[in-house]
Amino acid sequence: MRPEQLRAVVGLAPAGAVFRVEGTSMRPFLRPLDEVSVEPLRAGRVRLLDLVVFAHEGGLAAHRVVGLRGDCAILKGDGTRGAGRLVPLRHVLGRVASRRRLGRELRAGSLRWRAEELWSVACSLLRWLRR
Repeated sequence: MRPEQLRAVVGLAPAGAVFRVEGTSMRPFLRPLDEVSVEPLRAGRVRLLDLVVFAHEGGLAAHRVVGLRGDCAILKGDGTRGAGRLVPLRHVLGRVASRRRLGRELRAGSLRWRAEELWSVACSLLRWLRR
């Protein structure tokens, strides 16, 4: 995501913001041209497997929380092979609340979201095991 989008997310309104996915680090769960709705974190709460948006290299990235360590989260893209990156919680700007693909919206926490999330995490684990 572009730097101007970063500024928009830093000042997230209670309703959140919508962004278009540009990269492939979260495939298959997120694909280029998907739109994600990002909501502000409630009291900075981050949970395992949350899909969060964080400040990364002058822009934004969306990755999954695969671990928590002190005041940091371990974030990993479902489509990446690495073990994940340690990111200070202050750099986590919001949580993905929904995904829109081809005009169809999928809300976080729904049964279909959980099923796709499980599939995506399983694919990620298999990639990691094959390295």
